[in-house]
Amino acid sequence: MFVNTAIILYLVNAKFKKLNLDDNFWLIGGGKYSDFTGGWYGEVGATIAITCFITCVMPFSNILFILQKGVLRCWDRGCTCDRSRTKKILQWDYE
Repeated sequence: MFVNTAIILYLVNAKFKKLNLDDNFWLIGGGKYSDFTGGWYGEVGATIAITCFITCVMPFSNILFILQKGVLRCWDRGCTCDRSRTKKILQWDYE
């Protein structure tokens, strides 16, 4: 995950002056930032920060979806622990 969020973004947006790469040909090393400038922090740094935030939040959203399904299942059963009890009439609705 670290390679995908940080290293690849850095390599794609970096400009390696000593290698004399053509900007239009090379994907890695043909970026427009040769150093950490204000523009780099505004573009690449913000992208890395947003990606890290989303990566941190997504596991909690999955837990919320699991809890939602559990609450709906409990409500369908009439708040009992009996797994065979349901308010659904058809098997399709139950599944």
